[in-house]
Amino acid sequence: FITLYHWDHPQVVEDKGGWLSRNASVDFSRALARAVFGAFGERVSSYVTLNEPYVVALFGYGTGGKAPGLTGLDHQVYTAAHHLIL
Repeated sequence: FITLYHWDHPQVVEDKGGWLSRNASVDFSRALARAVFGAFGERVSSYVTLNEPYVVALFGYGTGGKAPGLTGLDHQVYTAAHHLIL
């Protein structure tokens, strides 16, 4: 298995809003998938898109305990969660 995302947002994506920005999230995910699939292709039989999206959303955008370390209103957590699972 290859996990496409596990706490490895490029700073340029985070600067554009990270998982709080639908456009930044979709653009990043598409580019990452193309790069990884292009590099490994059929040599890898299974891919996992995200590892623990609830942890990224809750602790990255709610409590601030994980990267990017943002704290805020509940809507940030739900927005990030939504974009993580698009």
